[in-house]
Amino acid sequence: MTTKNNKTVSLQPSTFTDDLPDLSKMSLEEVVARFKDTEKRRNIHSEPEGEQEIPWMLHSAPIELMSSLKIVSAHMGVPRSILTKCMSRQVIDWYNNDLGAGNIISTYNDVFSKIKLKSYRSLRVQAENPARFGYVFPKEDAHTSISTIRWTTARLGELRDAIGVPAIDLLLVGFCWCLTTLENRDWDRRNIERFFVAESENMSCLVVDRGIDIESLVKKYDYRVSKDIKLGDEDKSI
Repeated sequence: MTTKNNKTVSLQPSTFTDDLPDLSKMSLEEVVARFKDTEKRRNIHSEPEGEQEIPWMLHSAPIELMSSLKIVSAHMGVPRSILTKCMSRQVIDWYNNDLGAGNIISTYNDVFSKIKLKSYRSLRVQAENPARFGYVFPKEDAHTSISTIRWTTARLGELRDAIGVPAIDLLLVGFCWCLTTLENRDWDRRNIERFFVAESENMSCLVVDRGIDIESLVKKYDYRVSKDIKLGDEDKSI
């Protein structure tokens, strides 16, 4: 669960996936076919709050992403808003099931809370300053909004805290990855293979690397604790 404006937002995938198979193993066509009717009914007033549609304003986006979304939505016969809400479901399964985001988030939250409690300043600096994220290709202007699901943004917000990548970038690169799962790549093969594969692989490496860094942080914390205990025992023996 997470809290937003003093309200609790459910972070259980079953709230909108209904215990369906891993969406990261499905093609984008399959995901849209399965969820388009549900997403047509979703709006900004849906209940509970975690189920609400939210528009996310953009000033920039990964190169060619917006044009590709337009092409794909036209081929699928759905509005772009329906497409991106369906993709928002698939994005979470990619981060959770393919990249291990769930474990990264829980491990980070656990060790960071312990570090703050012990006031280990150098470890706190390491926890709060992960490697900086950067796109492979320069972003392009995109003065528009995209539709997503509040549950998705809440989950990405937790991942943001753990790996230091803004939630909007996690979502947009996730959309790039979703487009690489198309069975009909010929709809926009050039952009998929030139830009979106590279952007998704770049994010994949960063998330996995950060997971390794967090595991290292756990080992450093355990070492500090054991050292403190040893020093305490030595003091008692004097």
